Amino acid sequence: MAIRVMLDTNDLSALDPACELLATYSDLVPNPAELESKFPHSRIILIDRGLGDPSGKASVADIETGALTIQDVPGWLDRKKTEGIDFRTIYESRGEFDAIAAAAGHRSFWHWVATLDGTAFINRFKALHGPAAVQILPSSKLDYHADLSLVFEDGWNPTRPSLNRSGLRREVNAAISSASSAVSDLHRIASLI
Repeated sequence: MAIRVMLDTNDLSALDPACELLATYSDLVPNPAELESKFPHSRIILIDRGLGDPSGKASVADIETGALTIQDVPGWLDRKKTEGIDFRTIYESRGEFDAIAAAAGHRSFWHWVATLDGTAFINRFKALHGPAAVQILPSSKLDYHADLSLVFEDGWNPTRPSLNRSGLRREVNAAISSASSAVSDLHRIASLI
């Protein structure tokens, strides 16, 4: 497990390629591929704040005053699942956690919890292992036009392929077998010369 850092902003010029995970509002990004091409080493995460999702690629529902509401959660999750959007996530405050979980019912989703006071531990989760992300610092504490989150879940918007030992072992064994077969063929050819 590696703890990652994510910046989120409503100012596209504040997205920083030094950061592995970058988040912004989907209504600001009509062409995600164009934005992603500017940040080839980062993963761009789009947030639906209820002002439109022109590309249909938003994977985060922003549940807060002036954005989407708790009542929007079930329909939003269902729609995004039908559309094939992975890493469906609800951005929420600590105080809304239970109401959002109740509204979501049986639907699976990730939690991105806002504290904005430096707190990274969220009850119900093992420290430093969940939720998917915790927004711990506002832009005013960074002196930069972006908020900062810590990302605890390796499986949420992965940026690097994870090391799967059994899969890697199979690949290595297949390569050894292939190389052994090639060497055997070369010996057979050499004996015919």
